[in-house]
Amino acid sequence: ADGYVVLIPTGATMTGMVPWMVEDGIVPEEWIEGEDWATYDFRFLQQQPVVYALEDVFDAIRRYVLLHTKADMLDRGLRDNVTIAPINTVEDLTKFHQLEERGYWLMAPLPDGTDTAVAGILVRDAAGREAMGSEVGPAQSRDTDRNARHVRGSSHRGRRDDTTGEGIMTTTLPFDGIKVADFAWIWAAPTTSKYFADHGATVVRVETESPPDLVRTVGPFKDGEPGTNRSHSFGDFNTSKYSLSLDLKNPEGANVARRLIGWADIVIESFATGKMDDLGIGYETVKKLNPSVIMVSTSLMGQTGLASTYAGFGFHAGAIAGFYEITGWPDLPPDGPFTAYTDGVAPRFLAAIMMAALDHRRRTGEGQFIDASQLEMSLQMLAPQIIDYNASGRMVSRIGNRSRIAAPQGAYQCSGEDQWCAIAVETDEDWANLRSAMGNPTWTNEDRFSTTEGRLSRHDEIDKGISQWTADKSPQDVMEILQVAGVPAGVVQRSSDLMRDPQLKHRKFFRELEHSEVGNVPYTGHQFRIKGYDNGPRFAAPLLGEHNDFVLRDLLGMTDDEITEIAISGALV
Repeated sequence: ADGYVVLIPTGATMTGMVPWMVEDGIVPEEWIEGEDWATYDFRFLQQQPVVYALEDVFDAIRRYVLLHTKADMLDRGLRDNVTIAPINTVEDLTKFHQLEERGYWLMAPLPDGTDTAVAGILVRDAAGREAMGSEVGPAQSRDTDRNARHVRGSSHRGRRDDTTGEGIMTTTLPFDGIKVADFAWIWAAPTTSKYFADHGATVVRVETESPPDLVRTVGPFKDGEPGTNRSHSFGDFNTSKYSLSLDLKNPEGANVARRLIGWADIVIESFATGKMDDLGIGYETVKKLNPSVIMVSTSLMGQTGLASTYAGFGFHAGAIAGFYEITGWPDLPPDGPFTAYTDGVAPRFLAAIMMAALDHRRRTGEGQFIDASQLEMSLQMLAPQIIDYNASGRMVSRIGNRSRIAAPQGAYQCSGEDQWCAIAVETDEDWANLRSAMGNPTWTNEDRFSTTEGRLSRHDEIDKGISQWTADKSPQDVMEILQVAGVPAGVVQRSSDLMRDPQLKHRKFFRELEHSEVGNVPYTGHQFRIKGYDNGPRFAAPLLGEHNDFVLRDLLGMTDDEITEIAISGALV
């Protein structure tokens, strides 16, 4: 009624929402019993029959939400455990009660002597204390190499020893000897633990078939054939890991989990808040089993506050964080980033925080608990806009591909079907270079285009002129002409273009690895290179439960009799 919400028709969401829609007269009462809503999303994604078509479900949802405000939808969702995310403005964000309850905002001085609220705490510890960076003195720095050697252990299978840069190639990876019990699922936390796995840690991914990790149920699937072990989305997030299929609700499964926790240096989980406690392996238990362990709990809203029970995906957190409100076109509804934005951002912060925790343990012997909110970590990426609103009252919204401080900027159509090149002029020098690259057409010579202010006020006119120049050229030609001239420009590529990208090929970004079911497939590497070793994925993602015997026998030291008893109990599923 007063804006937009992000709402994904998962089983849990539809189970809660259908009675609401019946109550408001949106759908007939037979909808409640007419569909197995708890499994609706799994069956739809697996291309199995559903009673109500997805188009009809979306139509009912649209008609329902028009009757209610964003705040009402969020509050009712929190009360009834239904995941609905308001698309917040920056103003909404600064008033969001969850951030206030968790003391998220920090105060910073402005040049005029006043203070303003800024994006704040990255993570917290078990006591709710702020976890900020700590300085390392020179004496500690001198110990870095010695201590790095101390945490390394034996090599693992699949290591790539070919040289990727200058210098002597090492066969020892940075996280050799680090052991990670990975109870995470979906995207953010598995991507975080993947950093450690790809760089040498022994990471055991704990999962189950009932239900499987949701990412195992979504494509792309090899050869278009769905299957638990055929999702390349799951594959890309879980390279270099071992899979242990374990029913944590089974007493024997819970015992195995406790042994795994006792073995680990790091325990990471991304269940709904309180779930690990319900399973009997919350932090208080973990700390008793392994006093020096580092435990990481990551969720959308954090482990405390009224919204701590909010269970959803990065799409929801991205909406609440304000990223959807500022992405898209001014004359259209919010569009949002292409993917679950906070799931992509959070691991970059969280992996670094976990490395700091390992360093802290090395120096002090202390383990710790890390309470990581995807929302709070991602807001660092909106920090300038938050400061601007708090200091000046200016509130950003959607402006397409354009910038508020530079022009021209946009994606310009080229020859061929739906072919484009992105161009970003940031300075007067860029503008002069663009004019020259285009052959100094007459229309560019007017004085009104000579300043940023003038170009911003006449953006439509400039776009029309640039589009005329790009229309008969391929996007590759446009990019190369402008790159030579020093103008920022890039082909708007599709995913299918990336495998042929010469720069990615040169940097060996994609790595072909042999998967146990789908064969040889390309995996994405990391967005950085490290001198001295090949920091790509070491081996392909695992089949569900592929390494049960290896983990139980080789890593946890269990006997044949113990493993047999565990298998008989039904814990290995």
